[in-house]
Amino acid sequence: NIPNNEEVNTTNKQKKQMEIRRVYTADIERNYQELRKFRHDYKNMLLGLKAMSNESAIDEGYLNKMIDYSHQMIDNSVMRFSGLSNLNVDSVKSVMKAKLIHAEQSGIEVNFECLFPIANINMNEIKLVRILGILIDNAVEAAIESEEKKMNILFIDFIDSLEISIENSFLGKLPSLSEMKKVGFSKKGKNRGLGLSNAQDIITETKQADLAHYSNLGMFVSTLTIRKS
Repeated sequence: NIPNNEEVNTTNKQKKQMEIRRVYTADIERNYQELRKFRHDYKNMLLGLKAMSNESAIDEGYLNKMIDYSHQMIDNSVMRFSGLSNLNVDSVKSVMKAKLIHAEQSGIEVNFECLFPIANINMNEIKLVRILGILIDNAVEAAIESEEKKMNILFIDFIDSLEISIENSFLGKLPSLSEMKKVGFSKKGKNRGLGLSNAQDIITETKQADLAHYSNLGMFVSTLTIRKS
């Protein structure tokens, strides 16, 4: 039997959901392994601290080192994407989670911030997910080639608008924006990417949103502003 369109769409949706769950589960497992390592190291450090207390005054330098190590592990492992808990739009949260993990696994230092709960975004979700995917893929590609290998993604909730800022390090000199917006543009060669052309097409169809690009302190910044009304 030839599957109908509804069956095909259902199958594709299930495949996407399975992939999202796989990525999410893999990330939980990695966090768990990091926490196991942290627990093991922390026990050894506590034993060292106990030995010091039995013999003489506690070494302040050792204690500070132990505190710094604890903070670093918690910040880098458990809390690194904690802002995702404030992003309450499932489709956007799913794509962000997958893209952040991919960027991190590609060797990029990733920072994500969403300080306040966001439950509604005044933009078609499919279009928003498409444009975020394009902007983040471009950012990852550029960051991988750079020396710093950094990417920051910020969701900033203003009274009258939501601003999504994607920043990445880059290598060498930036091409002009008009060049980057050409269809098929990629620094790796012809037909290796869609550059900002597709993103710009989506924005043109979305009256309540604007997309701006600029360079700041060695970072290329793409800012998507979505007005609330």
